[in-house]
Amino acid sequence: MQPNCSCRHEMTGFDYLGITDEELLTLRPKFADGFLRNIETDALAWRNRSATVIEKSFMGLDGRFNTWEVIKTPSFNADDTRYCLIIVSRNITERKLAETALKVSEERFKCLAHMDALTGIPNRRGILDLISSKLELATKLPVTPSSSALIYMDLDRFKKINDELGHEIGDELLIAFAGRTRHCLRENDLFGRI
Repeated sequence: MQPNCSCRHEMTGFDYLGITDEELLTLRPKFADGFLRNIETDALAWRNRSATVIEKSFMGLDGRFNTWEVIKTPSFNADDTRYCLIIVSRNITERKLAETALKVSEERFKCLAHMDALTGIPNRRGILDLISSKLELATKLPVTPSSSALIYMDLDRFKKINDELGHEIGDELLIAFAGRTRHCLRENDLFGRI
């Protein structure tokens, strides 16, 4: 015997009591994917015979993308037949949004740590990491790698340009130099600012 409870389906806003997901498939075909997922995860919890945590995401009635953590815990009778499936849900949308924002922020800072903010090319750390990666890859290749070269360029009288014309002009020169040099390189060439 299944205990009765009042339920409100968060995806559809539909209040239901004693209606199975199979029945909801015909009553609300627009949300069939969600109901099918519920049926699959119910079966998974019964197979696991223990609390099973599921995350599900969908567009809510508020027009926002919502994520829910659902814990489905099966309960069995003394004779080991199924009694009921206890389902506890909590909205974790804000937590997921915060996690996503943190990942984006970490990627941005990682990029900034390896990129020259002025020119948009790898900085010292970035170019040295790229060179190390390429050299490590070359040593693992089964074939002999093609020839390589390292070119170090310096801008003559750059300090004088900064001193006499100002740092803004010096910055413009570095940006133009980086752009023109990048334009001359092949796709596999590495380029960075030490």
